[in-house]
Amino acid sequence: MTAIADVELGSDLVVAGTSNREGHPIIVRVTRPINLGTKFATVEDGKFKVNFSTSEALTGEYTVEADDGESHVDTTTVNIVMPVRTQASPTPVPVSTPTPTLTPTASQEMQAHASTPTTQLENASTSTSSKLTVPGFEAVFVITALVVVVAVSVCINKRRR
Repeated sequence: MTAIADVELGSDLVVAGTSNREGHPIIVRVTRPINLGTKFATVEDGKFKVNFSTSEALTGEYTVEADDGESHVDTTTVNIVMPVRTQASPTPVPVSTPTPTLTPTASQEMQAHASTPTTQLENASTSTSSKLTVPGFEAVFVITALVVVVAVSVCINKRRR
């Protein structure tokens, strides 16, 4: 039997080997931690091959046994492991798009110059309004401080009397 590399859970476990028992069946068993079954492979051209599904398997070390039915048995082990998930990174596809070149007419240039100050004013007013802060924690803190000062003043005045 050929050596078997670790098999990912859900992939097929392929058992292959060579034999001089041309035309005879080879009984292949996969056992422990659970029994994956028994299959028969016929020797053709001195080789045999059989597949076992691991979709119902548990991870762990399994015993693989190939028996020619005439007391010739070969045994090996194979590990069924959790699949390693790799995230495929997308390959960027370069896209070449021509940059359009616009040639403005005289009337378009005049409109652009006339609208530029208006656009700047709109942007200036937008940025000013976005910089205005709404009273929040600071206002609550100031009001709380005033209440504490008034309460302390009232307590001090009551002690003086």
